[in-house]
Amino acid sequence: MTGEKLGHGIPPPSTGLSLTGPGVDDVNDCSEPWTAWYENARNWFQTFGYPTTAIQYPRTDTIQNYIQSDEMAVFYEQAHGNSWRFRNWCPEYTTAGDIETWLDGYASVPFAFIGSCDGMCDTIDNNLSYEFRKGSNKGAVTVGYCHMAGPSCGLPCYEYSVDWQNTMFNWMATGKEPVRRCL
Repeated sequence: MTGEKLGHGIPPPSTGLSLTGPGVDDVNDCSEPWTAWYENARNWFQTFGYPTTAIQYPRTDTIQNYIQSDEMAVFYEQAHGNSWRFRNWCPEYTTAGDIETWLDGYASVPFAFIGSCDGMCDTIDNNLSYEFRKGSNKGAVTVGYCHMAGPSCGLPCYEYSVDWQNTMFNWMATGKEPVRRCL
């Protein structure tokens, strides 16, 4: 109530998932994963107290098994995609419709990082952000990227993105209020 930190609590028995799809140059043969990104997220989630599995190129049914759970608290994906789908494995995508179906009867995911190039460009119904939050702005948050694949950004932006997400997670861990910056 006063804003004073009382100490560290014990997190609830919750889990996390951090995954990567194929990297920039190899969306057809599943090579060159976004290793630094998804491992960084896993490490931070575990620092926050959430046992987190990191998976390279998971099949869609594997993702479903993690999301369709009352214990899922934190989710991270770094893959090719947009606001309504991301490529988790070379021939497979996970879609906003999948998330909506999988979360039927389950709570929203409290924290989801949508790292696809255009993952957060739209946050309306039938988009990943909306479906992870189940349309609510309370008790759940989505964070991620928009226009990272655009002509003014592309690979140069990704050179800084691990540092950016590391800073964001550090702010979350220390309780600092992040400053929103637009490029």
